[in-house]
Amino acid sequence: MKHGIIASLLLCAVVVPGCQDARQSQDAVPAIALAKTAAVTDKAKIETAEVVYSKQGDVESTGFLARPSEDGNYPGIVLIHEWWGLNDHIRQEARRFAELGYVALAVDLYAGEATTEPERARELATAVRDDMAKAQQNLRDALDHLKGTGFVDPERLASIGWCFGGGWSYQIARNNLGVKASVIFYGRFNPEDDLAQMRAKIIGHFAEEDRAIKVDNVREFQAKLKTQSGDHEIYIYPNTTHGFASREGDNPGYDKEAAELAWERTLAFLKEHLQLDAAAAAREVTDLVLVNFGPLADGDMTLLVFTRTDCPIANRYAPEIRRVYEAFDTLQDNFYLVYVDPAETAEQIQEHLEEYNLPGKVIRDPGHRLVEKTGARVTPEAALFAAGGKMVYRGRIDDQYVDFGKTRAAPTQRDLREAIGKLLDVSQDEGHDADDIELVTTKAIGCYITDLKPVASE
Repeated sequence: MKHGIIASLLLCAVVVPGCQDARQSQDAVPAIALAKTAAVTDKAKIETAEVVYSKQGDVESTGFLARPSEDGNYPGIVLIHEWWGLNDHIRQEARRFAELGYVALAVDLYAGEATTEPERARELATAVRDDMAKAQQNLRDALDHLKGTGFVDPERLASIGWCFGGGWSYQIARNNLGVKASVIFYGRFNPEDDLAQMRAKIIGHFAEEDRAIKVDNVREFQAKLKTQSGDHEIYIYPNTTHGFASREGDNPGYDKEAAELAWERTLAFLKEHLQLDAAAAAREVTDLVLVNFGPLADGDMTLLVFTRTDCPIANRYAPEIRRVYEAFDTLQDNFYLVYVDPAETAEQIQEHLEEYNLPGKVIRDPGHRLVEKTGARVTPEAALFAAGGKMVYRGRIDDQYVDFGKTRAAPTQRDLREAIGKLLDVSQDEGHDADDIELVTTKAIGCYITDLKPVASE
């Protein structure tokens, strides 16, 4: 499964050439099978495992390792959890990095415990801080584990942490534990610290209205880093509070725009300092061949998202497309981005995937066979199929776009998520199946598809 998102802030503020309303059809759509006819090296597929990476006395520490499935010599990243402990949110972040071509090891500083209770989290975090030497050894062991895997370049290591973990990412850099770069999301530091040993480059993301880490101290820290050798970056995000980058649960402090900007800056920073080979993040691009009108090739629940590289509205939806991908694990093996412009090459698509950090498998549909079979008419537009091939939803991702150049501040109806949730509920109900679901269509606003001419070979 693939994870990982770089935000596009493009809006269709004016009528974009090729933008039209989606035309809706109630006709049932036969399913299709997919076959590969062309491919580019695929390293987006990942493998995950729980690994014991440290043993201190009788205490073993088990972390979560995510890596590209193909053999290679990849940069490695140690991920350090928030004060809640190593939970599914942090595991998801590890998957996200692995999809981009990193080997990611999410460590556990709590000896297997995770919590959702603030008081217990405070107790666990305090216990770790009370034994700094033990925690530092845990992190050294994590870095050593990455070096010993056989598929990590020991000269290209980094750390990243959030909140409690952000402070430890800073300590890894400050104490020169062997990384080239450290990423800090609102982690604690002491402006008076001696940084003489520090060799790593630092990028820090801090909230302007953080009550725990005062913005004046952040500016003092920023000024001190400017006196050190190396390329350091400190960012203060206006009108944000502590934890602004965390989407976990119902975090009221989550700030979508700031979080996406911080993620984009983080990826650029790591790519520069770890010299990430762009080919490591390359994905297979499959050209569509119509095989028959039977079920989809594997017969599983499938989602198609129609897109193109030059559509501002589709690009604006990149963050939400990734969030949908991450929210529904059961769909990830059959989550397809369908590129509909016959003029787009595999190389252009690869660049687009990297620029907007889009998830999923990739199909080129230059002859518009999927377009015709689903009735899709614009990008972005989604088509959801139940196991066995019945289409149960086609239309918009959500209702944020009211019309061309007219958007809501936030969507009020998340149609695609609701359709997926309904299908999952039915699939888990032994008394019902997909035949009980009527096809639902909604009006999508986007860049018109059918003005594109099929290529001659099609």
